[in-house]
Amino acid sequence: MDAFRFSISWARLIPSGKLKDGVNKEGVQFYNDLIDELLANGIQPSLTLYHWEHPQSLEDEYGGFLSPNIVEDFRDFTRICFKEFGDKVKMWTTINEPYVIAVAGYDQASTEDKEAAERTLAFEIGWHLDPVIQGDYPEIVKKYVGNKLPSFTVEQSKMLKNSSDFVGINYYTARFAAHVPHIDPQKPRFKTDHHVEWKTTNHSGDIIGYGVDEYGILLSHPEGLRKVLNYIKDKYNNMPVYIKENGSYDNDDGTQPREEILKDTFRIEYHDTHFKELHKAIVEDGCDVRGYYAWSLLDNFEWEHGYTARFGLYYVDFVNDLQRYPKDSVKWFKRFLLGSVGESKEEDLKEKSRAV
Repeated sequence: MDAFRFSISWARLIPSGKLKDGVNKEGVQFYNDLIDELLANGIQPSLTLYHWEHPQSLEDEYGGFLSPNIVEDFRDFTRICFKEFGDKVKMWTTINEPYVIAVAGYDQASTEDKEAAERTLAFEIGWHLDPVIQGDYPEIVKKYVGNKLPSFTVEQSKMLKNSSDFVGINYYTARFAAHVPHIDPQKPRFKTDHHVEWKTTNHSGDIIGYGVDEYGILLSHPEGLRKVLNYIKDKYNNMPVYIKENGSYDNDDGTQPREEILKDTFRIEYHDTHFKELHKAIVEDGCDVRGYYAWSLLDNFEWEHGYTARFGLYYVDFVNDLQRYPKDSVKWFKRFLLGSVGESKEEDLKEKSRAV
């Protein structure tokens, strides 16, 4: 492993959220210690400034990211980060999954299908990438959203255009897109503006991927990763891409034995098939992919599913002092990173065979 991606807790650095109230020196020291330890072991830190957590005081005062008042406070927070860690950290990501924080945080409630799929890409990817690369929202988004979508001033557009050095992709699964001809005009929301319904099956009943997923979000579809990378290449002039998240999870309601969770053959299969598609995208298609981060090193708290969705390569016992245990995928990943995956057919078959 030569890189480690993590995020900064705004509240740990600036507890009140406002710079005028002071910076927590212990918080600064915590991240400096982490970064120094990574560098001492030859691991490059990749830092995400905002992963969906801002101080509660800002939410109470003006509604957090629903208010333009967040801009000044977020600017102060990022400046502290650059000041304290900028000499050591060379890769920065501004916001993790801006689509998810906007939709999951604030919006929970044929030929046409082909066009629906194209609209979905414009709404999910172009909504964020077009402004920072081309200076404005996609025309199709403006057409469907209308005056609900804020417009940029000439100055704002100029500031945004070509302001990103790379594209960060979080890829887990895929969906079929179906056109929705009519929506209720009395209930406008993001998920209806584009007139698209996401489905796990097509008109013939074919499932988008394989695997059993209680939450309905991670049916494995590795071919989709290659398609997304080619979409970025074709639409955005082959900008450098870093895959910031990619992985699968164990569903643990607290009753599943740890020993069973450690036997994560499905995760090995998931990563193996996605790496093959990634290799094709780079070698055969010419996609400019610069780096890859698996999600995640450790089991963690998932925003929508708590501790029940275990994405980690390492099992974390959340009851007994956060003890950690390597899953079978750790052994496979180690061999993969050392370039020895494939040298022993017997070992590969043993590790990659999916549990029935």
